[in-house]
Amino acid sequence: MPGNITSRRGDGRRDFLEISVLPDGDLFVKVMETNDDGKIKIAHVEFCTSQGGGYHPKTWKALDALRIAMKEDNQDPYSPERYRQEIKED
Repeated sequence: MPGNITSRRGDGRRDFLEISVLPDGDLFVKVMETNDDGKIKIAHVEFCTSQGGGYHPKTWKALDALRIAMKEDNQDPYSPERYRQEIKED
């Protein structure tokens, strides 16, 4: 999926959250979890901008703030490397 992608591994280390900003400004949120057998489960949801027909402007703004916070955590030199290994930022 094209766009600016920011991801962050969870504290459980078997899951991670990815938030993508699509070219039209929509936010695509993906949660991935690795099962005991090594298979990955994926769930995702898309939030459109208000100009693109979205009905959740406060949720969109909060998710974008979360994306920015994740990006800042990924750039923090004191953040453990194991949490930053899934970075896929443009």
